[in-house]
Amino acid sequence: MELESNLLLSQAKQLYHITPLWEITTGYSGDSIFEAESGLRRRILRVAEFSNKKEAHVEFETRWTEYLALRMEGIAKPVRSVNNRLYEVAGAGGKTYILSLQEKAPGKIVDINDPKEFNEELFFQLGMLMGRMHKLTMCYEGNQRCPEFKWNGPHFWRRNIAIPDEAVRQGEKRFLEELEQLDADYREVTEQAKRHTLVFGDRFPFLYLVRNYGLSYYAAFPGCSSETEPSAATIAFLTDEVEEEQIPVVFRLELSNGKVAEAIAEVTGTETAMLHSCHTLTREEMERGETYLSLMRQNLVQLDKALNG
Repeated sequence: MELESNLLLSQAKQLYHITPLWEITTGYSGDSIFEAESGLRRRILRVAEFSNKKEAHVEFETRWTEYLALRMEGIAKPVRSVNNRLYEVAGAGGKTYILSLQEKAPGKIVDINDPKEFNEELFFQLGMLMGRMHKLTMCYEGNQRCPEFKWNGPHFWRRNIAIPDEAVRQGEKRFLEELEQLDADYREVTEQAKRHTLVFGDRFPFLYLVRNYGLSYYAAFPGCSSETEPSAATIAFLTDEVEEEQIPVVFRLELSNGKVAEAIAEVTGTETAMLHSCHTLTREEMERGETYLSLMRQNLVQLDKALNG
């Protein structure tokens, strides 16, 4: 493998204009990982033996990571080759390999024995980061749907494994009952509503909700768009829809500044309200013990105002 590694690293130098430094580790997947530098920047080079399945995995992973890195801080993004590709296929020693390069993430390994490093603040920040990643991924156009997954109301997450602990089993039973009641309450509100259209002066991560309960919507931005300002035409269109359909509430998201929703509400004489995506909790919400169920109950109150007010 030493000869093959040397040949592959030589090709990587030309493809990415890097200087390989040393091998870091061999991951569980069998990939070889090298640290490299490009000028003053450190990079991570991954070398994987080629297969169609592996190539599909690398292509999805690099495209998804690049998508995230362009929209949020803290993500080490892929580095494209001189051919403007997210990965390259190279041969050495009669075999074929996949080469991919990414930035080296800043920071250091956390010392789990040091309470100054391994603490609640770290977990809070990680939770915020993961919540943001999840929120963006929900709207990623390149998502690959799992053929075994099918939306089925409140039962979509049910597991097919044995749960030996009776307390856990009873807890799951109660939770399912609460989800079923939540679903029934949403159906009652939406099916008997005076109107079935929602207006968002914000992004729109609620496609699953409107489809499941037969609603329509208008929004300032498509999905989880990275745009920050809607066009004047969009504002005018949303304002007209609110006035024509006599919609009493313009929605905004949690953690949004709400400026677009407020602008539309001011012109139309309506009110604004928050509809929580349940993707990211603030510290205050965590301290209050908010859950998916409690947030969705709050959302139902706001939906009722918008649909029946």
